[in-house]
Amino acid sequence: MHYDHHFHHRCCSARMPDTFTSFQRLPAEIRTMIWEYSLPEPRVYEVLDAPNAKLKTPPHKGLMFANVHPEPPPALAAVCRESRYFVLHHYKPLTLGATTKFVDLSRDILLLEPYLLVKRLHRTLHFMSQIPLVRDNINRLALGTSYGIYTGICHPVLSWKVSKTNMGKMLSSLAKFTKLKTLIFIVHQEFQFEFDFRFPGTMTPIPRNPLSHSTSSSLLPPGHGPSSTGTALAGLVGFPSPGSSHGGGLSGGPSPLTPTTSTTTTIPRPMMGLSPSSTTAAGLPSPASSLNGSVASPGMMSPSQPQASLAPLRPQLVHQAYRFKFDIEANINHTPRRPHLNELLYYPLDIDEDKDDWDLNDTGEESEWCDPWPTNDDWRRFRKRFQRAINLSLEMNLVEESEGKGAKGGVKGKDARRMQVPALKGASLLWRYTRGGYV
Repeated sequence: MHYDHHFHHRCCSARMPDTFTSFQRLPAEIRTMIWEYSLPEPRVYEVLDAPNAKLKTPPHKGLMFANVHPEPPPALAAVCRESRYFVLHHYKPLTLGATTKFVDLSRDILLLEPYLLVKRLHRTLHFMSQIPLVRDNINRLALGTSYGIYTGICHPVLSWKVSKTNMGKMLSSLAKFTKLKTLIFIVHQEFQFEFDFRFPGTMTPIPRNPLSHSTSSSLLPPGHGPSSTGTALAGLVGFPSPGSSHGGGLSGGPSPLTPTTSTTTTIPRPMMGLSPSSTTAAGLPSPASSLNGSVASPGMMSPSQPQASLAPLRPQLVHQAYRFKFDIEANINHTPRRPHLNELLYYPLDIDEDKDDWDLNDTGEESEWCDPWPTNDDWRRFRKRFQRAINLSLEMNLVEESEGKGAKGGVKGKDARRMQVPALKGASLLWRYTRGGYV
């Protein structure tokens, strides 16, 4: 039996007060629990070494955020004096380069992408270990990876062609972070933008018609959720199903410019790339692409579709895959700033690996190539390789005991076996860029 939220609201709205004036009478422990529950979800911040940074560069100037917009404390800090004290107890200002962001490194995650090859990665970790706020508080560190159908998941540290001591140097750097418990390998990324369409040359927004059967698809693993069954999606708030759109382009939903019926609609296929004719003014792909690649004009309606009444404006969402990441960073570093939220989907994914998902999005027309998600087996193989490299570095005494010692002065014997290595996890990462103020 389903709980009728609307009926409950109708019955109780007349008796429910608009304000709660007894909050201060609650015990301090309960008030703290309420403030903690009101904090924003953990967020991911990409960090890299600054251009022309050297080992002798001051650490705050040797690093920078990929998103250069400053970030204030969460909005909860503006509620009252007690909430501000609570927020500022957790969120501290972290200044890298010319950017200051308030972060809670016991919850938030710093991300180092794979374009930081071995030398730059070691330099970035060296700078991070010299910043007390990062060194003494970071709990989770994310490392980006690359993925190919035939090569699987890769990370530069595993390249023995560069140096056999890569892993030992990395473990030596990670050992400086006293509270680091987990290494998260980001094996897949997607980006989601929220914005409103406007008529060309005007500030008049284009209305959108909602779908009565729209479904939220938050962090759906491959082959699951409505996008794999052909159900219409509107206002996605998570990952599209990799079985239907492997991060190749648009969100699994109908054209936000074209009115839709109240039943179901087909899902647009991912784009192969961005052309000048398929991008909006902000450098984002137009979500109006249909299955055959045609673009519907604003306000146009298919003759076979019934007339529908216009609904209030709702945010338009566009998905882009990791291969557009650098275009995205160029976009988010322009004004106005775009606050972001993150969602992580951890491996192993809850899917049936024996099921063939290649044809889930096949509608009878010529199929197109989609960005694949790494499978559970891909993650298991990578994790096994990485763990083997860790064990081999410890056995060969390649982990430096302290800064300034070479491989010969490494951790030996029982000390090497007792060295605490962070837990290894794999995850798919979603970036959600919003329009409003920070939350």
